Amino acid sequence: MYSYVDIIIQLTTNYHSFTIELIESGFTDIFLAFFVYINISHHLLPIQMIKKQNAGNLFLAILAWTFSCLNLSGQIVINEICPTNASIITNSNGKFDDWIELHNTGSSAINLNGFSLADDSTKPVQFTFPTYSLEGGQKVIVFASDHTNKIIVDHWEMPVNAGAIWRYSAGNVSIDTNWRNLNFIDTVWSSGYGGIGFGDGDDNTTIPVGVSVMIRKTFNIPDTSQILKAVLLMDYDDGFVAYLNGVEIARVNIGTKGFRPLWNDLAGYSHEALSYRGLPLDSFYLSPSILKSLIRPGTNVLAIEVHNTPANSDDLSAIPYLFFGMRSPGSTFIPIPPWFHVPVREYFSAKFKLNRLGETIFLNNSSGITIDRK
Repeated sequence: MYSYVDIIIQLTTNYHSFTIELIESGFTDIFLAFFVYINISHHLLPIQMIKKQNAGNLFLAILAWTFSCLNLSGQIVINEICPTNASIITNSNGKFDDWIELHNTGSSAINLNGFSLADDSTKPVQFTFPTYSLEGGQKVIVFASDHTNKIIVDHWEMPVNAGAIWRYSAGNVSIDTNWRNLNFIDTVWSSGYGGIGFGDGDDNTTIPVGVSVMIRKTFNIPDTSQILKAVLLMDYDDGFVAYLNGVEIARVNIGTKGFRPLWNDLAGYSHEALSYRGLPLDSFYLSPSILKSLIRPGTNVLAIEVHNTPANSDDLSAIPYLFFGMRSPGSTFIPIPPWFHVPVREYFSAKFKLNRLGETIFLNNSSGITIDRK
């Protein structure tokens, strides 16, 4: 049995009345306590429990806490709505979908995780933000495209640089087939700067003429949740297979997908390297779901085998780069080189459309409270 002891304070935001209350419990005097609730739009949300004798100091603490919460939520507002987008900005798919722009009007970053948008007050969570840090003063666009996209990249970085030091071994009959895997110990292999190969003059490390070369580069990932997408750029002569932590992620001109080539297998046809001729490298996109399943916190390895054709060919090239699309601002890996073409800008997309005759858009915070509408 609970009874209301006192109403501490009532606050009013744009759309909701906030009431903070003390509710006395029915325990014995020894354990008598107050439950602190915040009453928001007729929903009692428990905040904390305090002993009765400490209740006198509660007012200022609750007041500060409440204003802090309201101020943080109040920083995020609906800045602009465009229900007739015909030429202003295109979505990631190239379409002129209508859009909603949010603005962080404060000076501190806000994590939008759990914030939601809707065009129907009875369905307040038609689009819910994932973990996304909106910096102070910055804006973010959500397209009303009638499909959902919650994976967007803040910027790109380069965890693996072709010009870094790699471990490598020329293909030979005694090579351990486990060399593609993360647990392989490659300390007995040679090391040198990439690219690695012979002929063409595009190699920083020259190896003896042969039919194949195997190369490995380990790199550290401190936080896998920050990595959303990946692109492998590869310059090669003549065919290759690439592995991330032992799993095949790209292959061109050698064997059959899923079957690891033998060290002396030949490429299917002649393919000349590109970079030394000033041509763009071949790119290979990793789907987010596959990428997520492969990367791990700590040490990871990119392993690549390059195969020649014919067996007595006078050139071979192995020049790989790996790029990650990062979730949040900051710097974890190497900055991208100026020649890297950043993929088309991505945007959040919500599974509803805007009515061109006008309608109300609701912005809710992570507690489900409407903090703005327009």
